Amino acid sequence: MISSEEREYIYQQEKYTLGETLVWQTISGSDRIIAPVFLESGEELTLRATKSPRRFSFALHYRRNQLIRRWDCKRHTNPDGTVFADGTPHKHYWTPEYGDDFAYEVDDIPLDNFNHALMAFLKECNIRIEGNFQLVLF
Repeated sequence: MISSEEREYIYQQEKYTLGETLVWQTISGSDRIIAPVFLESGEELTLRATKSPRRFSFALHYRRNQLIRRWDCKRHTNPDGTVFADGTPHKHYWTPEYGDDFAYEVDDIPLDNFNHALMAFLKECNIRIEGNFQLVLF
């Protein structure tokens, strides 16, 4: 398990993904991407993107299950009782006390265009796309 400081360091680092790995699959009624993301050192992370008819979310994980950052807009209650209503965009990050159960409200990811939202999340996480990438046509 990596520390909060290590997660923040990874979050700030320059990263890249290969455009041809950003492939959409339909699983249980949701469209998903599970793609490798690389630190400049070559170490691998995982990008997960999900889009269903009502919402979408994005997550960046280290070693498959250690959250670096997650963005979504589904209903969520923080451990301190703060409630984010369904449709309220918020980002999750890992803390030693609460794992990834703590989130904060944001307005920097567009809710009206999935492609713009994905690009905004990648930019925020310092992930560039190398090679060709086909935008999703929903």
